[in-house]
Amino acid sequence: MVRLIGLLVMIFPLSLFAQDKNPTEFPIVSYKNLEVKELNESISAAEKGKELWVFHPLSIAMRFHEVSDVRFVNIKQKNSQPECPLKSVVTIVEEGFLDDQLRGRWTEFHLERRDCKKAWNITEIRQAYLCGMEGSEEVFLKEICPKLKSGKVTDVWVEMSPDSVEVPCDYFPYTFEVKFKITVNGPATVTFQRIRSDGAKAPLEEIIFSEAGTKEFEDYYRVGEPGDYWFGVEIISPNKVFTKAESVVRCRKKS
Repeated sequence: MVRLIGLLVMIFPLSLFAQDKNPTEFPIVSYKNLEVKELNESISAAEKGKELWVFHPLSIAMRFHEVSDVRFVNIKQKNSQPECPLKSVVTIVEEGFLDDQLRGRWTEFHLERRDCKKAWNITEIRQAYLCGMEGSEEVFLKEICPKLKSGKVTDVWVEMSPDSVEVPCDYFPYTFEVKFKITVNGPATVTFQRIRSDGAKAPLEEIIFSEAGTKEFEDYYRVGEPGDYWFGVEIISPNKVFTKAESVVRCRKKS
């Protein structure tokens, strides 16, 4: 393995990134390889045309990778040796995309050349993504927010408070407080829906668990007359679960 030396760092803190941690410190868990054949053909044609950018790894990387308008950019170049390097690696880390899922991107160009007077060739381009969805781990992966399928929902707990109450008949509407918890036994993407006894159904919701654990939620149920009511939580995936809590409200007329 060639020991890379000669470090060039370019940091553009367009604004403070959202988290305290520097995105360059997040681990690269997996990455995908991008096609390089057409890029190298462009380099070869440019070399024949005596264009100078083909002799500079950083210029090559910037030509084929358009840096996005994000909060934070870090660009590093490492060469195999200070003088006449034959190998070079350019790493680009971007964080702060204005996207519901994509938070960051890691791209790494690996380049080689036969001698100091030759243009560089791209041997490999690696790319990985940082998921921006709530609950996601701060790691770079080859897929944007991959579905986490290994875990299952093992428990859904729902509570309506109070479970029974009597109020004056002119007190309505009356509001029940609702709390519920969803527990999984491993990493999972959970899709669920809130349902009420009056037939109302909330839009489907998705929550990501990066590990086994429990997430808590709060809601309310406002009713307009005495009666028996329930509030339920239905798990759609990764497995089917339905749990509900029941409450009753009675009224007393003024004497």
